[in-house]
Amino acid sequence: MKECDAWVEDQIRNRVAHARAKHSDWEGKGIFWALGALLDEVEELDKAICHEGEKRAVDEALDVIAVAFRIVRREYE
Repeated sequence: MKECDAWVEDQIRNRVAHARAKHSDWEGKGIFWALGALLDEVEELDKAICHEGEKRAVDEALDVIAVAFRIVRREYE
C-alpha cells in the first residue's frame, strides 16, 4: 500500500520530535558521532527488512530519516 505524502510527512515530523526528545544530547558530539548514530539505524533497518516484516521496516526507515534529518540540520555541532 502506498501512503500519501501528507501521511509520510506527518510520520517524519513525529519521528524527528520523538528522536529529539529521546536523544537530546546530540549537541557537541560531532559529525562522526552522528554518522555512527545513522549507521546504527541503518543496521536496525537491515535487520527489520530481513527478519521482522514490513511494518517494523517502515518504523526503522522513519528512524533513519529522523537521524539523517538531524545531520542535515547539523544538530551534532
